[in-house]
Amino acid sequence: MVDLKGSEHGPVGAGPAPDQTATPLEEVDALATGKSSKSPAFQIYPKDFLSSSKVRKMSLTEIGAYIVLLLTSWLDGSLPNDPSEIARTLGIKEAQFKRMWTGPLGQCFAEKNGRLFNERLECERKSQAEFRKKQKDKADARWHPSGNAAALPRTNKRHASGNALHLQSASASAKEEEISAEPQSDSPPVLTFPTVGKRKTWVLTETDVAHWRELYPALDIAAECRRALAWVEANSPKTAKGMPAFLVRWFNQATDRGVAKFPAAKQQQTSEERLWEHNRRKYAGTNGTPA
Repeated sequence: MVDLKGSEHGPVGAGPAPDQTATPLEEVDALATGKSSKSPAFQIYPKDFLSSSKVRKMSLTEIGAYIVLLLTSWLDGSLPNDPSEIARTLGIKEAQFKRMWTGPLGQCFAEKNGRLFNERLECERKSQAEFRKKQKDKADARWHPSGNAAALPRTNKRHASGNALHLQSASASAKEEEISAEPQSDSPPVLTFPTVGKRKTWVLTETDVAHWRELYPALDIAAECRRALAWVEANSPKTAKGMPAFLVRWFNQATDRGVAKFPAAKQQQTSEERLWEHNRRKYAGTNGTPA
């Protein structure tokens, strides 16, 4: 048997250990609620783990063994106080394990009631159990209205087309009305886009236009928005929430196409350049030059 009474216990890298003794598993299970009292994982902080004085004294093999024992202890609740069984868990010979156990690895566990525990790991287990209990108590207080004024009010109503009863949450109804309403804005509207979903319209404001003019100085933002409105009306409306992203994609495509801020002047210049090129080719090889 491994006698570890009186030895100090190393941290598992989850921060400084609370100033308390290890909690027996029976007490931890009594705190937990729900279908299962076992948590599938625990947090480990690399900085705290690697800066531990015990871990720094371990060899690479001992660190690997320490991590395996921590994980096994978390899943099984503790470790057996039997060097041969622990050696089998690590996949090494018992003699090798006993040599490792005489060093800092053995200082990370303590014996209690015939089992081996890591104190910091048990503190983490207790902390998680208490957290789950608090969360369950909050849920019970919220969803069980008896004796609790803060519980969600419910009213029984009948569907207009049938006799089935349904429950309607007052907060859900208020939220639905809030979503369906058009957001208020102090900025004057410029264009109104039809949309799908609970909100049937989306308003483009002067603030939106001014903002996008700063981001796309080479584009005529107002003209591009009118083109986008025509496209939406002729094709398929977007959701109100998705309209800003739709217009940004529209502006990006217009930028990629090389649309100028003053398209009429651009077209006129291009026509003059084409006429010049036509005359240059027409008089090529002669002494004449285009007028």
